[in-house]
Amino acid sequence: MTKTLDKVTWKEFKVKTIFPKIEKCKCGNAGNLEDGHIPYVGATHRNNGTMRYVKASEKLITRGNCIVFICDGQGSVGYSIYKAEDFVGSTTLKVGRNRFLNYYNAQFIIGALDKNRCIYSYGYKRTEPRLKNETIYLPVNSKSEPDYKFMEDYIKEREA
Repeated sequence: MTKTLDKVTWKEFKVKTIFPKIEKCKCGNAGNLEDGHIPYVGATHRNNGTMRYVKASEKLITRGNCIVFICDGQGSVGYSIYKAEDFVGSTTLKVGRNRFLNYYNAQFIIGALDKNRCIYSYGYKRTEPRLKNETIYLPVNSKSEPDYKFMEDYIKEREA
């Protein structure tokens, strides 16, 4: 059994520490895309961000295994989602990756990120500088680094 949340040590991290490189998604006009089989991810947290399926050139594809940060629009600004698969993303989205990320620990991190959602609104967008400086609290290991294994095990146990 995984340790409980009150039995782990927590530490404050900036998003830029967890995700040193933040990428911008590449699709400025989804209306020009034909229907297809690649998820088009827009500014919604419903349906894990997928708004429709499209055909797209390789230059519009964003690689999966990432956390997508919704930065503007559709009432979902401030939310984050995990995308395992490759997708086409709206330019209102940013993407973060790290080498430890997987479906399970991403769900934990998203929970921490979504606690910041209340600071954003239509008049106060999630710009890249604001995103990078968002603070989240995560459990840490003995080296004071994010404990990705604990996060993974915690989510697996809850999903069982």
